Amino acid sequence: MPNDVSSPTGLATEVTAADLDGKFPAAAVPADGGSNATTMSAIRARLMVYNGATWDMVRGSLAGVTAGVVATWTGFTQVLGFARYLATRPTLADGQGSHLQSNTRGDLATQEQYLPDYEDNANDMAWTGNHALAVSTGAWTNYNSGTTKVGTAGISVKATAGRLRRIGCYNSDAGSVYLVIVNKATAAVNNDAVIAQIAIPSLGSVSIDLGVEGLYLATGISLAVSTAGEKVTLALANDCNVWCQYL
Repeated sequence: MPNDVSSPTGLATEVTAADLDGKFPAAAVPADGGSNATTMSAIRARLMVYNGATWDMVRGSLAGVTAGVVATWTGFTQVLGFARYLATRPTLADGQGSHLQSNTRGDLATQEQYLPDYEDNANDMAWTGNHALAVSTGAWTNYNSGTTKVGTAGISVKATAGRLRRIGCYNSDAGSVYLVIVNKATAAVNNDAVIAQIAIPSLGSVSIDLGVEGLYLATGISLAVSTAGEKVTLALANDCNVWCQYL
């Protein structure tokens, strides 16, 4: 719309956009860091922000970015640095937006999306199962006395702390015996204290699974075939085969 502007002579003059067309040089492209225009030779518009002391030109989110790397942070507005704490968080409907939510310490509050199938979020638990791999990492070590029958001497399975997972014994003698477990770094001998015992019938065999975590022995893993269950009493004959799995 036309505007009335006072002329130097004091007479009102009607000025239109057509009257100004071509009267000014073409505006230069405002480069990053360019100085403010001091004449009417350039007409520019820039968004400015106040940092508490000075005004600064706002940098666009793509400025200074090369192959996804931000070269400089100067002039970026701190938009994503803010979140809001609400004791009761909003429940949004489709298409609605909200502030980012934080906890009382300003940490960004997030919620799991319940994607993994093994999670049972209704009961706050996860279903897991063992999946054996053909690798040595985490695998149980096997011990077997083999064709050498034992009975008159103890067996040192491991000289350092370990865990027994499974243990078994075959007794080819006519009398019953005990397979005993001793927490010791060397072979068990008579009168050693027994951690656990398994009764082995005559001409029979027994195997025991001690669970997924096994039986922990802090000093070492030692076994013996004993005629007594409360302490080591070595048998009088080599009439048993012993095997176990351990870590």
